[in-house]
Amino acid sequence: MLDNILNQMRRSAERVQRRGEELTQSTRLRLEVFGLSRELEGLYARLGRAYHAGADSEVLQGIQDEIRRVDEEISARERLIQELSHDAGHQPVSPNPTTQSSDDLTVPEKAIGEQGNGLDWASPGKASSHRNREPLDSERQRERER
Repeated sequence: MLDNILNQMRRSAERVQRRGEELTQSTRLRLEVFGLSRELEGLYARLGRAYHAGADSEVLQGIQDEIRRVDEEISARERLIQELSHDAGHQPVSPNPTTQSSDDLTVPEKAIGEQGNGLDWASPGKASSHRNREPLDSERQRERER
């Protein structure tokens, strides 16, 4: 009987330790997502400044590539957070609860097509909520070509 109590206490302690490790890892990932979201906002601002300064399409394309890279990193970390939450048997929590979104931010994007100088305005997007942003026009064109 004493062995049963000790075994049960040991299993409980192991579960608590495992859950603590999962929470630590999840928190670390959330902090990374927060930092990457700030980087993404900076890239959108840089893209807007470059667009308004009349930068070459190559410069704009380079910034868009960086935006895609950061966006993919955020998505990968959010998937890891969801997996951790799922493995722990808990509902996934918003991976970035402290980021404030800006609903009035309009993000310029490079348009590929018939526009005069190859540049156009995309639909308004949320810089801090990359999941709600419109795909870049070059991504749309690739989809049409498939």
